[in-house]
Amino acid sequence: MLISKTNFSKMSEFIEILRKIPFFKGLTDQQLEAVGKSCEQKTFEKGAVVVQEKEKPDGMHIIIFGEVEIVKSEKVIVKLGTNDFFGELALFSVSKPRTATVRVVSEKLMTLFIPAATFNYIKLGLSAEVFDEIVKRIEANSK
Repeated sequence: MLISKTNFSKMSEFIEILRKIPFFKGLTDQQLEAVGKSCEQKTFEKGAVVVQEKEKPDGMHIIIFGEVEIVKSEKVIVKLGTNDFFGELALFSVSKPRTATVRVVSEKLMTLFIPAATFNYIKLGLSAEVFDEIVKRIEANSK
């Protein structure tokens, strides 16, 4: 269950969080600011499903604190925590459904949510290393 949803009041705070994520390494300050303007901070309770397998994607999440498990066909694939992210794969093709379910396993989870429309803007600024990582993840999820 989603507990709360708020927009970040301090852009610089959000940009510093983004800079820690390899996924955004190739973005300029101007691109990071554009991303920051569209982001929302979301908080979830333990057991909440943040992303459901086979649903239409709406954006990606960066974990500020807490832990989630990634579940595919009712099998836990991996656990993610602070500064990890999820939901990015489906954003390369919004017409394809989510490939896994993401469930909160910590007492609380706080994420920064980036809507799909924003992601379309930043795709052009991603580095080659990021695209290599995305290809690896897509290949791993298609097995």
